[in-house]
Order: sequence, then structure tokens, then C-alpha cells
Amino acid sequence: MVALSNWITIYTSIPLFVVDCRIQKKAKALAQIEHLTVETVCKEKDVTALDRFRGETGYAPLPVYIQVNTSGEEQKAGVPCTDPSLLHTLVKGITGAEHLEFRGLMTIGAVGGGVESFETLASLRASLPLPSPLSVMLSMGMTSDFREAIAHGADIVRVGSAIFGAREYPPK
Repeated sequence: MVALSNWITIYTSIPLFVVDCRIQKKAKALAQIEHLTVETVCKEKDVTALDRFRGETGYAPLPVYIQVNTSGEEQKAGVPCTDPSLLHTLVKGITGAEHLEFRGLMTIGAVGGGVESFETLASLRASLPLPSPLSVMLSMGMTSDFREAIAHGADIVRVGSAIFGAREYPPK
């Protein structure tokens, strides 16, 4: 977080997006970043913490996306796609929060199985208890499958590997 805070001091007007499933522990620091969008809200505690801390800043409402686990993989965070009622509860919590702005749904699909994940997320968007659910943005797809994601309605794709190269992981 220190490195991010230092970077933000220099680049205060560049929109930033956070994809990190440990939102509650970082909510205070995240809420203080003016031009930030959080793409990984998946618990009511995240909503409560972000709303409270954003309210202390005086900034405009914090844009947030709900992360949905469309692949069913245990290692991936997010609201299970098999529980639409939990998703609907989170949407209502965010839309009722004074200092948050519900922007959309985000998923990280299964490796090699993105199309099914994209179709699931688009279907869930259509089921949202909102006056115009199709105005809800979809954040899905990465460097390897962004074309398929766009074909299935993605508004945002993550293409860091195409720009910065493949990640190098230290040996375990």
C-alpha cells in the first residue's frame, strides 16, 4: 500500500482500478484515493467499510463492481454465480449506500473457459433488480481472451500482459 500511496501522490488524476479480494482490510486506504474504482466487492462487509471510509473523505462516491465467481473455482473470490439472491442483496446494499456508486459486475473466468464465464455474467446482469440492468457495465476478459469477452458484452478488459509482458513468478 505504501508504494501505491507514493505513486498516487504523483499521479493524482489518473483513474485507477483495483482488483484485489482483500477489500475490507484495505478499505480505509482505498477510500482515500480520489480517482479509484474497486472491481472486487464481494461481501456486505466490503460495502459497509468502503461506504463508511469514503464518506469521511468528502470525495465523490466511490465506483465499485461486484466480483462474481462464474467459474466455480475455489481459488477464485467473488459471489458464487449459483446464488443470485446474494448478488441481488449486494446490489441493493451498494445502490443504497450514500458514498458508493454501483458500476457493474466483474469476473475472472476459468483459464480456457472464458466464453462460458462471459455468458454467465451477461445473464446475471440481465437478472439484476434495477430499472435498467443493461446499463450495468461488465468487466471481464484478459489478454488471452479479450476478443471473446468483447463479443459477449465486456465494457472493460484487463490486458496488462499484452502491455507489460507475462508475469514472472518466483519459484516456490
